[in-house]
Amino acid sequence: MVLLFVWFFSTLDFGMSYAQTEGLLSKETIISMGCPTDAITCELSNRSITTIESDAFVNHTQLQVLNLSFNQLTGLD
Repeated sequence: MVLLFVWFFSTLDFGMSYAQTEGLLSKETIISMGCPTDAITCELSNRSITTIESDAFVNHTQLQVLNLSFNQLTGLD
């Protein structure tokens, strides 16, 4: 029971509401999507991403391959 409680609160992002982050790829959300800052390859296909913030990859200095296929991209912020 305690582990479930801890897991639930560890998944919450108190900085942004769900409505603000849904479909948004930012430097805050990219790591939780499975793309650590030291990644060379980043697989973000089929994640319902609609918008990418202009600084989303600012900390990903080693990134060489980025897969954004099967998303609904509509713009860059």
